[in-house]
Amino acid sequence: MQDRNPFPELRQFGTHASFRLVAVQVVCLSLAGLLAIGALLFSIFQISAGGVTAGWIGLTLDPLIASVGCGAGLAFCLARPTKGHVMASRILACAAAIPAFVDLILRLRGSGFSAPLTGGASIHGGNMPPVAAIAFVSLAVLICLIRTPSGVISYIADSIVFLLGLLVLAMVSSWLFTLTHAFEAALVDRTPGVALAMLVLLIVVAFSVRAQHGGFDILVDSGVGGRIARALTPIVITIPFFREAVRARVVRLHLVPEHSEAAVLAAATAMLSMGLLILISRHVRRMEEEIQGLSLRDELTGLYNLRGFRLLADQALRLANRSQTQFSVLFVDVDRLKQINDTHGHAVGSTLLTETAGLLTTSFRETDVIARIGGDEFAIAGQFSLTGIGIAAQRLEDQAAATHVKATGSNPLSLSVGYATNGDHRRVTLQDLLDEADANMYDHKRRKKQAGRFKTAGVNP
Repeated sequence: MQDRNPFPELRQFGTHASFRLVAVQVVCLSLAGLLAIGALLFSIFQISAGGVTAGWIGLTLDPLIASVGCGAGLAFCLARPTKGHVMASRILACAAAIPAFVDLILRLRGSGFSAPLTGGASIHGGNMPPVAAIAFVSLAVLICLIRTPSGVISYIADSIVFLLGLLVLAMVSSWLFTLTHAFEAALVDRTPGVALAMLVLLIVVAFSVRAQHGGFDILVDSGVGGRIARALTPIVITIPFFREAVRARVVRLHLVPEHSEAAVLAAATAMLSMGLLILISRHVRRMEEEIQGLSLRDELTGLYNLRGFRLLADQALRLANRSQTQFSVLFVDVDRLKQINDTHGHAVGSTLLTETAGLLTTSFRETDVIARIGGDEFAIAGQFSLTGIGIAAQRLEDQAAATHVKATGSNPLSLSVGYATNGDHRRVTLQDLLDEADANMYDHKRRKKQAGRFKTAGVNP
């Protein structure tokens, strides 16, 4: 069957993340289009009513053409990447870059031009701030390179994304500083509001598309790293601007001596950065512990798995040998587990295993290493003497016989056990103890089966 997914590149991300990313792209493009249409209609109304230009809301001819062209180019980028769509996207992007590029050249040459928009009224070109003109030209170039996955062109596209981030942050901060009167002098050469809003929305869409192909994929990834990056990005971006705003207020209000302002603000920024670093480090450490726990523990019972048992029990055996303390391994097998799985289902078998794990956890010390090392096999290792491990094995059998598992019809839990110890401080490996305990367990299981047959035949073993 032919794949009809219009966003095939989003498969590398999680399903929910893909839908959220598409929703953000569609919403931003729609808002940019509505802003362009609304500003155009408002300007026509104002011009027809009194011949008043609408430059104060950002509708000059050049940013309008640049915004519409870039928006249309991005719309083709979001569709299935056929050759026709890619070509249309690049043509529209190049067309969008022309007025911004000409505006930038005219600004640099100190000249301008007039372009009629409607009804003989003129909206002057050459008035787009250089920062906005550079941003539109850079955005158009990015649209042409936006799907490049690797190579030198990919690095160029990522570099343009950095440049666009720098430019848009500069323009947005200029507006915010002016609106909040952070500085005594008004900032000049501001990008008009509507043009800036459309530019920001288009850059967000371009960034989200580029992030699916370039070095910014971590910001749209659905994993833990992506969530951390998305959570920290606003904080990292906000801190420098917050610092500058506070500095401006401190300077104007003379809250601290002039020679102390830089030191106080630098110290505050350093502590904020330190706090952020600590939060990141704690989160990474918690993830490391979770990953380590998953790699060393059995998912069903929560006990250590074979890998965890070998790692921890071997270390405990080394310590016991060094301190000349007896060390023992107890091997436990759940009787008739295969028969129970075949008769009652694997869910009942899983319940039986968790019941066994709970019994082992309550029967032994916290310092002992308890693990599920196979399908129906458990092992316990710790500092036990030969007599002590024998008593522990007998106690475990008695407790198992007194434990009735409801999932098996309230039948008692049946375990076969075997143990081995490094008596007389003999130098043995953990594998030697496991093999000996395993052999003793099978001997115990064989004797239990013989006793069961004798009992069935009416003979005392």
